[in-house]
Amino acid sequence: MQVLTLLNSHPFVQKVSLTKDKSPTVLLYTEQMLSDMRRFCCQGNEGAPRSVLGVDRTFNLGPCYVTVVVYTCKAVVRNDTRSHPTFVGPMFMHWDGQYATYVEFFSAVRAMLDSAVSSTEVRMSSGAVIGSDEEKGLTKALRDVFSDATHLLCVKHLRDNINDYMRNKCGVQQTVRNRLVAKIFDDGGLVNADDSVAYSQAAESLASECDTVSSTLGQHFRRHVEPALRMYVFEPRQQHQWVSRRWTNNAAESMNHLLKLSIDWHPRRLPELVDRLHKVTSVQMTDLRRALYGHGNYTLVAPFDKYNLPHTTWQAKSPQV
Repeated sequence: MQVLTLLNSHPFVQKVSLTKDKSPTVLLYTEQMLSDMRRFCCQGNEGAPRSVLGVDRTFNLGPCYVTVVVYTCKAVVRNDTRSHPTFVGPMFMHWDGQYATYVEFFSAVRAMLDSAVSSTEVRMSSGAVIGSDEEKGLTKALRDVFSDATHLLCVKHLRDNINDYMRNKCGVQQTVRNRLVAKIFDDGGLVNADDSVAYSQAAESLASECDTVSSTLGQHFRRHVEPALRMYVFEPRQQHQWVSRRWTNNAAESMNHLLKLSIDWHPRRLPELVDRLHKVTSVQMTDLRRALYGHGNYTLVAPFDKYNLPHTTWQAKSPQV
């Protein structure tokens, strides 16, 4: 009942879904974050700086899981590091990691991103680039709901997984593991091949080398590792040159760390957790608005720096401006 009360009273709670024999799921977002996500993560803004949508599930915030969407705010840079900050997007409070649960969340996110387009034939989210780790239910739901988007897998997780497989399943010595991992992920490695021909040649050479180490490893590389690298690391980079050559989900994981700091590393009951998550987003948006008149932790950058005006000028403007 507390959750239903929040739906009518809390500005961050936008939807509560009830299913028989299940605890309710809760969708959290603001219109401002959706507007920024459309600007930086979707098609239709030719020439605008682009951001990957990162997705990750967070544990130990409260009695439920919280799956978080993050994006890079390309309108500003941090004053100290001169890097673009990571902003939090929609959040989803849920109780299991099942495929159907993630479909519910991602379907809502897609509908929200596309809702600004009047034509039913145009979908802004079709141009999105979305990244995650290899959690099965989550990645399958992402690919099914955002079937026409570009999908990435975190290179750090892929590296860790192949390392673990070689050590625990095949008993490969560390020096050999290091050599093979370098041939996959280093600057001159497989994922950084210049084109599809170079990639295919390097992949075949690596497969043969894996065979000599272990037939089990060679089979695993051909069936699982190489297809994942090709579809979710190499090909997305060929299609979108602005995407990092070795994209990681560090931004989402860093945001998860920030969210845990916001609760002082102590799980909170649902109403208090909603308040604390909302405060994180509110602080980010307040700091972003302060950059409009040269205050705060961020500085506007081109092409958005034209909006840097004195505070008195902004105060004189109407909310519609």
